[in-house]
Amino acid sequence: MDDLEKLRSQLNYLDDKIMALLDERFAISKEVGQLKHRNNLPIHYQNREQYILDKTSKYSASPQIKAIYKTLFIESKNLQK
Repeated sequence: MDDLEKLRSQLNYLDDKIMALLDERFAISKEVGQLKHRNNLPIHYQNREQYILDKTSKYSASPQIKAIYKTLFIESKNLQK
């Protein structure tokens, strides 16, 4: 059971870091949305999203990371509206 607790502790640590980074990412995404509105730019940029999705291919968990990023794109666009 010590091994399980150790692994869970590592996951908790990583979850805290991921959540803090996501919070920072969404704050920047909001700023991007404001800039797009001021400059009459579209919210959706397929090339940008594809660029990020392509970068996931170097990770062993690429399909899972790609799925998470697709959700991030949706939520980021919602913030930018």
